[in-house]
Amino acid sequence: MRVKRAICILFVIILMLVFAGCDGMGVGPKATDVPPDTTNTPEPTDTPEPTDTPEPTPTPTPDPDADIDAILYRFAFEGEDIIDSMFEGIPLKPANSTHEYTDEGLLITVEDVPDPYFTVPLPEGMIDITEYAIFKMLFKNSAKATGGQMYFAYDGDKVGFGKNQARTFTAEATDEWQVIYMDFNEIKPEGAEILTDFRADILGGNIANSTITVDYFGFFKSMEDAEAYVPPNRRGE
Repeated sequence: MRVKRAICILFVIILMLVFAGCDGMGVGPKATDVPPDTTNTPEPTDTPEPTDTPEPTPTPTPDPDADIDAILYRFAFEGEDIIDSMFEGIPLKPANSTHEYTDEGLLITVEDVPDPYFTVPLPEGMIDITEYAIFKMLFKNSAKATGGQMYFAYDGDKVGFGKNQARTFTAEATDEWQVIYMDFNEIKPEGAEILTDFRADILGGNIANSTITVDYFGFFKSMEDAEAYVPPNRRGE
């Protein structure tokens, strides 16, 4: 009996050792095991504020007359910009008429009083007419007037306070574009060198209820330069 009991106890011990070994030799996770989280969650970063893209600075348009040695009042080509480029920001002050800038040039509308005129600002207040001696104007008028005049004052004088200031010219009896020239070598008083005041009356006579349009006028060094000049808005015509 003692032998049987001893064998039973030994058998029980062997079974216990076997179960203990199997439990320690498991090769896979239990169904209830949760695998560790091995994924690194990125931390949120601040989204940079969008920056304003600066607008490109426009490239100035080259002046097509930059190489021309003349003093030019280009009403049609420059339009109202001529107030800043030639008149030092001061608008024209017309008398006996109204003025506006159009694609054709400075449009002067004459109503009941047939004597339109305006004072023309000069660059730095003067023009050396011993150097720029030729005046040229391209204009048209609906009245088909046959004559006009300009007022010029010299060497510090102002229009209206000196003699021999009015200079007349002959116009064609047409409502088409026409050109007139005036040569200061012929019309200025003897000894005069500097033009210090200029009033454009342009046309006289029976011109009430009509219009005058000036494409441009300019002061040139020679008659050849004046005759050869074509304003940018008319090149290619």
